[in-house]
Amino acid sequence: MNLHVLNGCSPAPLANYLKALGILRLVSEQADAQARGWWDGERFCLLSNLSREELQTFFLEKYEPTPLLSPWNAGSGFYRTWDAKKKKLRNSKNAAALETLLETGGARVRAFRLAVEEVRSILPRYCKRIDVSALGKQRGHFLIIPDGEGPEFPAISKDESGKSQVQQVLVRFSRSTPFYRSALVDTDGKIRYPWIWGSGGNDGNIDYTGRFIENLGLVLNPRDRVANRALLRNAVFGYHSTGYLTKSAGKVGQFLPSGAGGA
Repeated sequence: MNLHVLNGCSPAPLANYLKALGILRLVSEQADAQARGWWDGERFCLLSNLSREELQTFFLEKYEPTPLLSPWNAGSGFYRTWDAKKKKLRNSKNAAALETLLETGGARVRAFRLAVEEVRSILPRYCKRIDVSALGKQRGHFLIIPDGEGPEFPAISKDESGKSQVQQVLVRFSRSTPFYRSALVDTDGKIRYPWIWGSGGNDGNIDYTGRFIENLGLVLNPRDRVANRALLRNAVFGYHSTGYLTKSAGKVGQFLPSGAGGA
């Protein structure tokens, strides 16, 4: 067994604490079922059959991301907004990131593909086709699903009759995405949000699932092996790096408030 001291994983801030737990879960589920972990002061220790190089290779080349999707949120990547002047749907940054991940992630994102397929099979049950060009200011009350050129599109109401129905069926019946049961709690038909995921997977304008997908597209890109290795060594082992994620990709909200300019 090999002892790895993960100097990049401290008990605080919360992002680093959760990072340590995530590393232990992923390694034990996907690479080494005998892996063990514990805290030693301000650092996390991982005991594993993997060598240091094998641990890095696992995350860089083999790790399969856990699906995180929040199809009840406008910024989840499943919806668009209507551009009244151009009379067409606006492109969505998170939607583009999701499609790029599914198209370029190969076998490593097979679980993500299944989860997206599940969502796309469920959403139509709670949609009705509406002429979004005629809604005016009421357009903000609907989640619009791209389907054809419009102006009629399937849409889901954000009120209790639409959005929460999607939430309830996912938290009760989904088998592809355990995330739903950590972000949503169904209390006798009323959906509540555990604080760890903000208000159902977002912190203000930050959609955690959209941010996760955006960053996956960056770190799973095989063309950036040198940069990816530097980021991994910084995140896990605490090595200095100049390649921090910046702009929107580096903002992780309540988990690391001091990292608003880049994490």
